[in-house]
Amino acid sequence: MSKKAFPINRVNIDPPKPVRVAPNPPIALPEREPRNIWVMIGVPALIVALIGTIVMLYVSGVRSLATGFFPLMGIGAFSMLAFSGRFGRARKITWGELEKGRRRYLRDLDTNRDEIQTAVCAQREWQNAVHSDPPGLGAIIGGPRMWERGRGDVDFLEVRVGTGVQHAPDSVLSVTWPDISSDEELEPVTGQALRDFILEQRKIRDIAKVVNLRSAPGFSFVSEDLDRVRSLMRSVLCSLAVFHNPRDVKLMVVTRNREVWAWMVWLPHNLHDELFDACGWRRLIFATPEELEAALGAELHMKGKRGAWTPPTVASPTAMGSALETGQVGVDLGPHLVIVDDNTGSPDAWESVVGQVGKAGLTVLRIASRVGTGVGFAEDQVFEMAQRHGAATAVKAGRDGADADDDQRPAPLLRARGTFFAHADQLSIHRAYRYARAMARWSPTSRSEVTDSTSGAAELLRSLGISDPRELDVDRLWAERRGRGDDRWCEIPVGAKPNGELQNIILRAKDFGGFGFHSVVIGTSGSGKSELFLSLVYGIALTHSPETFNVIFVDMKFESAAQDILGIPHVVAALSNLGKDERHLAERMRRVIDGEIKQRYELFKSVGARDANDYEEIRLAGRDLPPVPVLLVIVDEYLELFANHKKWIDLIIHIGQEGRGANVFFMLGGQRLDLSSLQKVKSNIAFRIALRAESGDDSREVIGSDAAYHLPSKENGFALLKVGPRDLEPFRCFYLSAPFVVPKKKEVARTIDMTLTQPRLYDWQYQPLDAADAEALATAAAADAEPDEFLYYDDGFKKKKIVDVLRESLYNVPHRSPRRPWLAPLEDPEPVDRLVAAYRGKPWHVDYGQNPGLMFPVGVMDIPEESQQVVHAVDALRSNIIVVGAKQRGKTTTLMALMCSAATMYTPERVTFFCIGGATMAQIGSLPHVTDIVSPKDAEGIERILSTMDALIDAREEAFRRAKIDMDGFRERRFGIGGDGVGGTDPTDAFGDVFVVLDDYDDLYAKDTLLGDRIISLSSRGPEYGVHLMCSAGGWIHGQRQSLLQNVTARIQLRLADPGESQMGHLSIESREAARRTLNRPGFGLTESLHELRIGVPALADPGTGELVGITDVGARIADVAGVTKHASLQRLPQRVELSAIVEHEAVHQGGDDLSIAFAIGERHELGPVPIKLRESPGLMILGRQGCGKTTALVAIGEAVMNRFSPQQAQLTLIDPKTAPHGLRDLHAPGYVRAYAYDQDEIDEVITELAQQILLPRLPPKGLSQEELRALKPWEGPRHFVLIDDVQDLRPAQSYPQKPPVGAALWKLMERARQVGLHVFSTRNSANWATMPMDPWVKSQTSAKVAQLYMDNDPQNRINRSVRAQTLPPGRGLLVGADGDVEGILVGYPSVPGEQ
Repeated sequence: MSKKAFPINRVNIDPPKPVRVAPNPPIALPEREPRNIWVMIGVPALIVALIGTIVMLYVSGVRSLATGFFPLMGIGAFSMLAFSGRFGRARKITWGELEKGRRRYLRDLDTNRDEIQTAVCAQREWQNAVHSDPPGLGAIIGGPRMWERGRGDVDFLEVRVGTGVQHAPDSVLSVTWPDISSDEELEPVTGQALRDFILEQRKIRDIAKVVNLRSAPGFSFVSEDLDRVRSLMRSVLCSLAVFHNPRDVKLMVVTRNREVWAWMVWLPHNLHDELFDACGWRRLIFATPEELEAALGAELHMKGKRGAWTPPTVASPTAMGSALETGQVGVDLGPHLVIVDDNTGSPDAWESVVGQVGKAGLTVLRIASRVGTGVGFAEDQVFEMAQRHGAATAVKAGRDGADADDDQRPAPLLRARGTFFAHADQLSIHRAYRYARAMARWSPTSRSEVTDSTSGAAELLRSLGISDPRELDVDRLWAERRGRGDDRWCEIPVGAKPNGELQNIILRAKDFGGFGFHSVVIGTSGSGKSELFLSLVYGIALTHSPETFNVIFVDMKFESAAQDILGIPHVVAALSNLGKDERHLAERMRRVIDGEIKQRYELFKSVGARDANDYEEIRLAGRDLPPVPVLLVIVDEYLELFANHKKWIDLIIHIGQEGRGANVFFMLGGQRLDLSSLQKVKSNIAFRIALRAESGDDSREVIGSDAAYHLPSKENGFALLKVGPRDLEPFRCFYLSAPFVVPKKKEVARTIDMTLTQPRLYDWQYQPLDAADAEALATAAAADAEPDEFLYYDDGFKKKKIVDVLRESLYNVPHRSPRRPWLAPLEDPEPVDRLVAAYRGKPWHVDYGQNPGLMFPVGVMDIPEESQQVVHAVDALRSNIIVVGAKQRGKTTTLMALMCSAATMYTPERVTFFCIGGATMAQIGSLPHVTDIVSPKDAEGIERILSTMDALIDAREEAFRRAKIDMDGFRERRFGIGGDGVGGTDPTDAFGDVFVVLDDYDDLYAKDTLLGDRIISLSSRGPEYGVHLMCSAGGWIHGQRQSLLQNVTARIQLRLADPGESQMGHLSIESREAARRTLNRPGFGLTESLHELRIGVPALADPGTGELVGITDVGARIADVAGVTKHASLQRLPQRVELSAIVEHEAVHQGGDDLSIAFAIGERHELGPVPIKLRESPGLMILGRQGCGKTTALVAIGEAVMNRFSPQQAQLTLIDPKTAPHGLRDLHAPGYVRAYAYDQDEIDEVITELAQQILLPRLPPKGLSQEELRALKPWEGPRHFVLIDDVQDLRPAQSYPQKPPVGAALWKLMERARQVGLHVFSTRNSANWATMPMDPWVKSQTSAKVAQLYMDNDPQNRINRSVRAQTLPPGRGLLVGADGDVEGILVGYPSVPGEQ
């Protein structure tokens, strides 16, 4: 007979829930009060008096009742008065109250009785189901409960012997009896009722009586009618065989009546595992104990390892009076041996087999007509069988001497220790034959034999016809599930049922034979959820094409199934480890799935379809449309995902409500089930899968039963499927993580010549093989089997798993999903040239510079809801650009990428950059578009850039006014079709659009507010004339600097230090959430549409190798294509300029102003002469530290005056307190020097003379009328230029109280200097900066609005509210005009050098 493997599986029947009952105490009688002694005396005396009165009345002749009424009434009144209250006080409860209490108490007992009987009935039904009666064993054979009890189970070797009475265990019924004092007198009715209740209600009648064979070394069943005992033994052996597998229990019989036990040869438990004869495996039926020992001596003694039986220590939960033995630690005794002694052998013979006290792992069941000696005959091991009283004893014997109608005869009584134990079970020989033959076809299969069992991957491959997973015929595999019209559409194998059939998950509507669409999978850690998901995904991949079925897998854990399914064409996305580092991917995936549903419905709407079904019908009708595959979204650890990403709850609800119409379904996995947040779609969950649960409550929450809690804990993958109201379906998922074994080549069948050709009777008799047959079989068994061959990874150590081989095979399949909604996250930045090529549609060097507008591709924008990643370009045509981000988040790199992008899009003539930045930005200086890169510490360079921009704006403003055009017209004239490429409006204008690039505007503004305000002004005026600001900032600007943002519309936001300050989008909650999702890594940003932006790198990719060309070499490559190395350079002040050159240039470009002198060149004047307009300023005060060149500047002014005016027009008064060499004393020219003084008194005289005699007369005299003033002629004569070197050395007023301070005569004239032709040029040492504003001379100069030149000074000193002094080289200074404008200048070097 061929054998079929039977997978052993434990199916637990849920025990009844415990019931707790607490009966009330019975009614207590009130305590009686002792009788009074007077009452005891008075009652008899009253009776005597009453009788005496009647007698006396009768004797006296009173015969009328009315005559004797009054004496009797007197006695009665006296009695009432004497005994009133005496008898009522003894009883405090009335009869009515007592009756009412009795009824109430009995009703409560009835309620308690109903509760107890419910629990008792449930316990009886459960125990009778667990230990089936003999007629019910046939239904268990071949079912999931067959062979369910293993060695490690608590009910191992528990066997039913009959039905009887049993007290309900405390685990089922817990009764709290009332606490009644022994001294308390109870009301008789309620007290007796409680007593009967206690004695009767805990008894369970007709319940299966169970004996655990491990509780004793043996048992004996004694009766004069041995046939009835054999009938009981057949029931016991069949019960053992049905519930225990042959690997754990072996059944054998020692009998002289072998025909009676012939049915046992069909039991797999009665076959030896190694010994065989001509009929197959040897049957374990023996005639004597000696024959048994001779055949099984090795198993019985195990070379002394099988020790003596030891008493049990642990009580069994179901077998009454039985217990579990401890066993021998560290010794594998093999299967438990159950030996039936059918009244044979002597005590000595059996002692050799089972010992004096029994042996471990062995139980002897003895059938005897009387109690004997030896194992099994102890007092507590003997069961006596007696015929039930009144039952017939005459029976009709069958052909084997056994009763053919044992099942219908009344069950005999079974007594233990002389008391009733049970009504013994009986099983006829015919039914035993049927049971044994039904089990003969099965062979046990261990759960651990994965590769050879129906629960392993081999079953999946075999069922699909895959002999070698390295070579997949996908056309054949996918042929049965091509579309909705196929019968097996969306039928996915995930495991094997206990009977070996495949367990499929059918994602179809229930109307079409499916389970439904949405589901949950619950199982504790280590239960096999990952293997189940692997089975599901690979089941999909091996049965459906990627054009029809796709999967998205999301898991919060790191080690998950995601790594094993990546690369399968069906898996469009697989994410894991969504912890702190990858949290943004969870939100991105949510947007992808949500967008996919919307896009599918938009596609359906575009073709006039309502949902996926209508769309598929239209497509199959012949219309050219792309397929819309089923999309299964698998989410593992969904509770953790919901806790960290609340919006996923809305997504799952959205899928549950609208996913069916779009072919999008979800499967949620977790360790426990919590649908509190998914109440809206709870009814949409069509089926549930439960693996091993952490607790019974978790199991009941999922499948309505605690069966998942009892699934095997040592092996994973066992699961229960619950589909709607259907019964639970147990299965085990495929184990695809096992090492892959290369399929062996088919061996050529070998023929073994044997003489086993004659039919043989299969019975208990041993039929030995002849010598030739035994030798042939031994030779065949000795043939070496081919060893398993494994595949290894490249390291040569790690074996490839089945999933690895399947994944590699599926990866090489040419079929792919028609649409992949998930695109790889933006991780590595793209070089600028690739961004430009993607934006233009051609390489940057093809038609170089021919691009409209002013667009700078700067990065890649991720749009997950549309499954797109597009180039993000900044439009700077009419705006400025700002890059905002936290420190070390790529602001400088972004500016450089913008500049590099512009350089590859436009020619140097079209776009030019003036940069202010640090060492990092200096790398981009090689671009031909970059004029210069100025350090933030280079105040002069910054001033030069801003001055250049101011001049350019002013020039273009005037040119545009003259030409009546705007910036668009300028661009068209110069760079448009027909443009000449130069000029445009002004031949001297060499630029197109100019950008001032400022890295870290916040820092610059904090150090120099005036410069910051100038930049804001530039951003306001500049774009109208093609001058733009491109800056970066550490955060969105607030306060006074907020005006800068009003001038900036092109914005790039990187990761912010405070995401709550985000200015992108509409300043909503979504904007702040998107800012928080921005990766806290350099180069990641956020666009105005709240999409992720990955900034590119300022580099080019080598066309040949693809390697990136560094930023330092980018400039050379662009210059080769542009044909120019450097378009323009920043014009800066030279180290030295001759005064003669300034004077010569001023003479040519004087502009008609005859009252101006030029002694320096300035930054704001395009490095041209800086004139001092004498009509506006009466002079100049020069301040600086020692060695700054202030004396030289004073000499230069003197030379400039002499070069500008004749002696008749200008006279010089030179005041030189220090008489320094190479100073004013060397400034001499015929006719120009009116006076030269260096002594204090002489200085005072020279100045006083100038003031009193020359200048004061030029003022109108007092007392003139208006007409006289109008008629007054202007003064005549030269203008007087007073040059004072080191004015701080003049005599102060406090030093000489008797004389005024030197120069005081000029103080009053300074404010009217313009009227009298006075011009004072002085120098002062700025060492005492703090006291300088209190100096009378400085105060007089300031009040006269004299221009000031600040040369080298301490930067800590502030010139005015917004400008600080600077450390400058000799000859350089900051010129502060009367209007407050500041300009950097370089004083011309005179022919007569002054002291430095």
